Amino acid sequence: MRNSFDFSDLEAFLAVKEAGSFHHAAAKPTRAANRLQNRAEATFRDAQDTISATQGNSVRFAFQRKAISARCLH
Repeated sequence: MRNSFDFSDLEAFLAVKEAGSFHHAAAKPTRAANRLQNRAEATFRDAQDTISATQGNSVRFAFQRKAISARCLH
């Protein structure tokens, strides 16, 4: 698997390295910190969307399992 990084990724990495943690890097008012915060928020939103979709599928599949079980019992 190949990862693709751009200059802003490098800036964010260096900000974290210099600050010693993600939290401290995001607290510094720099362009890299702003990009780091934006990336973290976007990743969080993507994760929330994925979880929502997965939960939606779980509910749909549970309904299908009940329907199949009911058919098998008759």
